[in-house]
Amino acid sequence: VTQPSILHAGMLSGARTVVLNNVPAYRIPVTFLEALDFYVRMQGGGLVMCGGRHSFGSGGYFESAVDPLLPVTMDLREDHKKLSVAMAIVMDRSGSMGAGVPGGPAGTTKMDLANEGAGRAIELLGGPDSVAVFAVDSKPHTIVPLAQVGPNRAELIRAVRRIQSAGGGIYVYNGLEAAWGELRKAETGQRHVILFTDAADSEQPGKYKSLVATMVKNGTTVSVIGL
Repeated sequence: VTQPSILHAGMLSGARTVVLNNVPAYRIPVTFLEALDFYVRMQGGGLVMCGGRHSFGSGGYFESAVDPLLPVTMDLREDHKKLSVAMAIVMDRSGSMGAGVPGGPAGTTKMDLANEGAGRAIELLGGPDSVAVFAVDSKPHTIVPLAQVGPNRAELIRAVRRIQSAGGGIYVYNGLEAAWGELRKAETGQRHVILFTDAADSEQPGKYKSLVATMVKNGTTVSVIGL
């Protein structure tokens, strides 16, 4: 299989052995990784993971469904923790995010797209990575404080996919400030902010240039998704 994204649990039927050859966890569907537990423990299937920088802990398998199946520790040493990511997701939930999406499926709103995007971002993070989520209107609301992804992934994804448009303004600066307040606590090598916002009428930018400059100086990158 050269495209791991096509893997599904049904493909394990009749398989003798699964070999994960230097493939990072984020490229493999979570449902397939979870199915490996039953495949190995109950069906007696074989599982082999080959080394490489996209395998084991550095490949994002720490505290994944595969972690307890292999006779090695996936925990990263201190010098490897610089590979992990702390991400803050800021989601505009103002009234305009309840608007429909032209050309999209019936009933789909901008908020639905932001929720799906945030959920997929969390799916792609590795077990040792951490994430914080804020919904912002006239002020930021903490949906998820900074937490490790590994044991909390499913709960985190459910939380972000339940965010609803609730009216109020689009105070972008307040959302970015809250994100930086969480990320500055993270002891990781990489920090990243994703801002989902209605690009049509964002307001109250505040001193965002100064804030972003401070974040960048401290090793943080920022991406903005305009809806």
